Amino acid sequence: MYVVFFLLSLLLLRTGVIKKSAVWMILSGILFGIALASAIVDESGLFRDGDINPRRAITLLAIGIGLFTITMLTGLFTDDSHYWPLVPGCVFVMGGVILICDCVTILLSN
Repeated sequence: MYVVFFLLSLLLLRTGVIKKSAVWMILSGILFGIALASAIVDESGLFRDGDINPRRAITLLAIGIGLFTITMLTGLFTDDSHYWPLVPGCVFVMGGVILICDCVTILLSN
């Protein structure tokens, strides 16, 4: 499923570059984050069900990275950079880091 999201993300990015429109790049960045999260969590096989499950943390981190890419893409391919995605991107990344710290704390206490 993540391959479809990656391909759709690339298609939206291509459309945004051709039209020099930030709207398509915003959609591309969001889909990229979802595809990245899906690829890491579902296909890696590293995260099995158990007491300590960092899937939510990895998902938050990947979506935060997807939001960061919006700022980079709009800065590279349009006339104006969009800085607003940095705020929710930081919130997602901070939430992911907090959940990872929680998983480490649980591991160390056992």
